[in-house]
Amino acid sequence: PESTLGTKKFFGREKFFQLEYKSKDAAQGSRPTLLTFKSSDHAIARGISAIVQPKYTVMINGYGTIGSKVAHAARESGFNVVIAQRSISSDTIDGVEYGFPLYLSDASKTDAFKAAGIPLAGMLEEVLASGQVDVVIDGTPSKVGAANIEKIYNKYPNVKVIVEGGEKEKTAEASFNSSTDFYRIVGKRIVRVVSCNTTGMSRIYGEILAQFPGMTIRNTALRRSADPSDDKGSNPDSFSLNPVYHHGPDFKSVLKPEVLANLAGITTPAGEGPWTHFHIH
Repeated sequence: PESTLGTKKFFGREKFFQLEYKSKDAAQGSRPTLLTFKSSDHAIARGISAIVQPKYTVMINGYGTIGSKVAHAARESGFNVVIAQRSISSDTIDGVEYGFPLYLSDASKTDAFKAAGIPLAGMLEEVLASGQVDVVIDGTPSKVGAANIEKIYNKYPNVKVIVEGGEKEKTAEASFNSSTDFYRIVGKRIVRVVSCNTTGMSRIYGEILAQFPGMTIRNTALRRSADPSDDKGSNPDSFSLNPVYHHGPDFKSVLKPEVLANLAGITTPAGEGPWTHFHIH
């Protein structure tokens, strides 16, 4: 219609596109509307579905093993998604090919990106300062997220931040698991999503614990010693045992007080073994 201004963003590899539009008569400073259209090949619901919501921009800082999955999930959930990287990798190229606007977090690497022909939308801190980003999801390695809060994100108090479970509980204002504690993160600016192992424990033990007071949980996790292509120091050819692992305190950090009161005790030893595909509880 003549009364609207629109921008179409097509993502061919994912079989959907987004349409951003705003009425010409809209108040200054108001958010555009973002329509996200997706095709479905599901036998029951073939066709096109649409998500309509105000435009919120989510930045994934660290488009890698976890960040890439989060980026696609966020975009398919109807958000405007941009990514930030500090170096060139296969993941960086993958993100650009999927159409994510790329921001650089390390200005000293600008020439390297230009030489490689990788298009940049700008610098990380410049876009945070502009107010265009609503939420940053930090997908960087363990401890880097905590450093980013201190060095970068705290400069921009209007930007909300989500960090990974690899960070310490004290890094964030609250820890989060979707099945146990939505209430805890309302109004918080910096939130930690607990690890995959703790998430599994929360979904299972959290529901049982809510119904049965006085439970003692003894959970043993057998985890892969390292992610594929990871060189963080684990020995991939042996088995090691850690009698006290972070899953127990992290599990307790996402329980409602009345559910936590039902817990009589918890032990969470963990072993690391020579495989790369899964964790076992």
